[in-house]
Amino acid sequence: MRDTESGNLTGRAQTGCGASGVGLVHAGYALIGAWAAILVLVTAATFLTTAVSFDYVEGVALGHQLMLAAGQPLYGTAIDQPPYSVPLYGPLFYWLNSLLLDPAAPSLSGARGLNLLAALYLGALAIYTARGRLAVGSFAAWLSVLLWLTLEPAAVFLLQNRPDTLALALGASGFVAATSQHRWRTTIAALLLTAAACTKQTAAVAPLVAAILVLLSAQRRQDALGLLVATAAVGLPVLLLLNTLTAGSYWTNAVLANLNGFSPGSALQAWVKVGSQPLFWLGLGLMLSNLRARGPRRDIAIYGLTSLLLHGLAVAKPGANSNYFLEYSWCTAMVLAAVIERLLRPAGRDSRLLTGVVLLASACSLAVATHSVERLRRAAAALPETAEWLSVWHSAVDGPVASMQPGMQLLHGHEPYILDPHIIARLTEQGRFDEGGLLDDLSSGRIAAVIAGDDLSARAGEFSNWSTAVRAAVAKHYEKVDSLGSLSVWLPR
Repeated sequence: MRDTESGNLTGRAQTGCGASGVGLVHAGYALIGAWAAILVLVTAATFLTTAVSFDYVEGVALGHQLMLAAGQPLYGTAIDQPPYSVPLYGPLFYWLNSLLLDPAAPSLSGARGLNLLAALYLGALAIYTARGRLAVGSFAAWLSVLLWLTLEPAAVFLLQNRPDTLALALGASGFVAATSQHRWRTTIAALLLTAAACTKQTAAVAPLVAAILVLLSAQRRQDALGLLVATAAVGLPVLLLLNTLTAGSYWTNAVLANLNGFSPGSALQAWVKVGSQPLFWLGLGLMLSNLRARGPRRDIAIYGLTSLLLHGLAVAKPGANSNYFLEYSWCTAMVLAAVIERLLRPAGRDSRLLTGVVLLASACSLAVATHSVERLRRAAAALPETAEWLSVWHSAVDGPVASMQPGMQLLHGHEPYILDPHIIARLTEQGRFDEGGLLDDLSSGRIAAVIAGDDLSARAGEFSNWSTAVRAAVAKHYEKVDSLGSLSVWLPR
């Protein structure tokens, strides 16, 4: 009788300890979720309340969107004369955003709002996929999406005036459709993948390749072939039509101009940014482990790893950034949701160990994200002063201004002399562009002012937005007269 009572007491004690442990795990995840939610709200509010461009690319894209809004040709503009326009992305991105613009009063609010809707859709798609295919509960799904939204690259690029968010929304939807059991899955996927490619040219590659690999691994060879044929049947005519309507300029601008060399420095910077977050590596480990599974877990792993492989190599080009990892990071949200769902009901020592790893990785990643958000808020607070300073100098000189901040020029009603100095410099270095006209305008002083950053120095190298010849011409014919932060104003000698 005593043995029985002792056993019952021991069992109740173990049950109580187990319940207590589960409660602590749930509390840990709840704290992580609250922390992530605060960071997401602060980040979104910072972007949506800042009227100035955060990023160089935002300004370049705004210039092209304004051209369309004003009824000007986009891909047919000569690139060898001001404003030296090279539209690098697909027409769908430019066209949709041009509909939200008033050329007389340029603003980024329309683009930010559109990307906010696309980001919300991506979060909803991840939750839908996690719950519907991976049998994940609401709490784990929401928590993983919040974590995804706090981390680079999502936190930095989702709300910028860039094509990445819309392109990912279309490409990821194409993958989900292609790997579903829907009657019209192949047609829907082909249309979505083509739309993704018309937004950002490379956006259809990873989801298409991953979907084909998933279908082949499931012995659905006919579906895989059908997807490839259908996507080609829809996409190639669209590409040929765009090229025909622009007299070959679409291919020159959107395809050839993007083939602009190899930059190990850019790749290293991007990998360091995403690699500083432990959840990036935890997601990679989970995906590699899930390759041994069957069904949806393996499907998502194939998609994420395919994207990481392709974009992890493609990021080694001048000017590339951590936005190349956006698709992979979206897949980590669903992979993480599946493991959190399993760990919410821990059983055994291995589960406790993995729970500790997930919580620690999440906390460390959120600590990195908190630091990034603070930097973002400080930058946002300084941007209006910078924009006003640039506008004052623009108004003070009589003539065109060559600036590395085209977005700030456009938002203050000034026409940029050069819209994209970075791509012009890359094309020049490869012998694919003659910048003789630009150098003549510099040597003669026809350019009234040059506004540049640290990248104007001779040691800037591959990270400079200006070619070697332009940097030498500015140093010879111009003198530095003012500066604010990393920016400086150069006037003719």
